[in-house]
Amino acid sequence: MSTQLRANFADFFGATKLPELEAIIRAKTESYPSMIPILFNEDTMSTDIAQTTTMSGLQNPVLKPEGQPVQFQTMKPGFDKTYNALTYATGYRISKEMVDDGKFSYIQRATESFAKGMFELKEIKAADVFNDGFTVNGYDGVPLFSASHPLENGNGALGSNIATAPAALSLTSFRDLRNIMQSTVNENGQLVKYNAQFLLVPQLLQDDAFEIVKSAYDPNNANNAVNSVYDTVQLIPGGYWNYLDSDTAFFLVSPKNEHNLMFMTRQGMQTDSDYDKHAFAYEVIASCRFDQGYSGWRGVYGNAGA
Repeated sequence: MSTQLRANFADFFGATKLPELEAIIRAKTESYPSMIPILFNEDTMSTDIAQTTTMSGLQNPVLKPEGQPVQFQTMKPGFDKTYNALTYATGYRISKEMVDDGKFSYIQRATESFAKGMFELKEIKAADVFNDGFTVNGYDGVPLFSASHPLENGNGALGSNIATAPAALSLTSFRDLRNIMQSTVNENGQLVKYNAQFLLVPQLLQDDAFEIVKSAYDPNNANNAVNSVYDTVQLIPGGYWNYLDSDTAFFLVSPKNEHNLMFMTRQGMQTDSDYDKHAFAYEVIASCRFDQGYSGWRGVYGNAGA
């Protein structure tokens, strides 16, 4: 029976072997379940910035009397949103002594932690769109979740995608937010039918959310009353998103083709490695460039909770 000797692996961290660490980082990062492809429209940036512009739509057709010309409409520009490709990078160094002394378990642990950090960075930044949604003003001068979104038609009308009052997640507050969603108006103040696909909640609300949308009967009624919202929306995979800051806020999200949550990538994760001869240290670095945000408020709705 052969014995594996450390001397047989002396070149594992040599110039030809460092790329193996890079491959481990990429494979580990891709193995974590991300909510970004589920909740966001993903696109690439061809330069360091990308800009979107909202426009008013066309109103419903009007009666045209015989012999009279058609009334032409004018589309009005709305609000600009600019995405900037920000660079995020990190790295770690492994001493030659650590390699020589066979501290491979520590090196593996460092590599896996490194990969987890690159994954979490994007999840945290994506979740910040929701975390900041009640307090940070967006492209139209109000936060993402607001009852005062100015419409692009310029007539002073306002749109809403926020609960009438902050409330704990319940059948009542869920229905309130759903009804606001279904009452959304377009750029000309005309009713648009939006339906939720996902109920997005933090970890501490996962059980409440499951009872609300996965119970065929009203969980608050002892008479087997029908639960009218049973299975009308999906919970996000896993039932919750760890990266939401609030323990009370919850959100309704329409299908991706109906909302404008955006995750814009300029450069996917890239890794590189080298050996510092002067410090006797092996180096591994990783970087990426992206931006996230929203180009329109319709299709996402929030209740700050209580």
